[in-house]
Amino acid sequence: MFFMRDSKKLAYESDLIYEKAVFACVHSGQPRVRGAGRRPDQHYLALGYPAKIRLLNKNSVLKIII
Repeated sequence: MFFMRDSKKLAYESDLIYEKAVFACVHSGQPRVRGAGRRPDQHYLALGYPAKIRLLNKNSVLKIII
């Protein structure tokens, strides 16, 4: 599953909305241990996965970088 990490909208009107969009895995980011272990069965999504998808719109040409 991915979420939109970063984006930049086009400055002019077009069928496309974004000039740049970066999607990252929901498990991206470094895991953080919080607290002193009082509630040990609480979970969080960050697992350190590096997966990203970048979509670039240059002169009406879509470029995909994985």
